[in-house]
Amino acid sequence: MAAAFITEKFEKLNSYLFKFRFNLFPAFRASGDKIIFVLHDYKEIHTVFQLKRTTKNYHGTGFGGAIYSSMDPIYPMQLIFLLGSEYVVWDKSATIDYIKPVTQNVYAKFEMPDAVINEIKEQINANGKYIITLPVEYVDKEQTNIYAKATKTIYIASREYYNSRKKR
Repeated sequence: MAAAFITEKFEKLNSYLFKFRFNLFPAFRASGDKIIFVLHDYKEIHTVFQLKRTTKNYHGTGFGGAIYSSMDPIYPMQLIFLLGSEYVVWDKSATIDYIKPVTQNVYAKFEMPDAVINEIKEQINANGKYIITLPVEYVDKEQTNIYAKATKTIYIASREYYNSRKKR
C-alpha cells in the first residue's frame, strides 16, 4: 500500500523492513492498525486504522479502544529510532477525542520535524529529561473529515540521567 498522504518522500529498505516487522507484531495487528508508509529516515509514518469485524463496536463503528491502541506505539517507536540508544523513551499519557463515528478506514500521519528533534535534544542536554506532547489526527482518505484527534505525551531522557534516577 502506498503513502496515504501526498508526499514526494520515499521509503528505503531499512524503513520498509521496519514497517514489515512492525505490522507483524501481534499486539499491533490486533489493534486494526497497519503502517503503510515509513519515510526512509523515520521522520514521517502513515498508518491506516482498518474498520473490520474485530475493530467494530456494538454499533458497527470503530471501537474506541482499538482506535486508541492503533496510535499508541507509533510516536515512541519513532523517537527510539530517531534518537538512538543514548536516550530512553517512555509513554506517559494520552488523550483522544472522538469527533465522528469511524464508519470507514481512517488514516493518520505521525510527523517528527527536525525542529522538534532539536528541541528534544536541547531540553535533554539542559535538563537530562524532557516531556513532550505530540498531536495526531485520524482522517478519511480524502482528508476532508476528521474522525479523531489525539495527543501523546512522552517522557524522554538521556540514558545517563535515567539510570542515575532509577538507582534512587
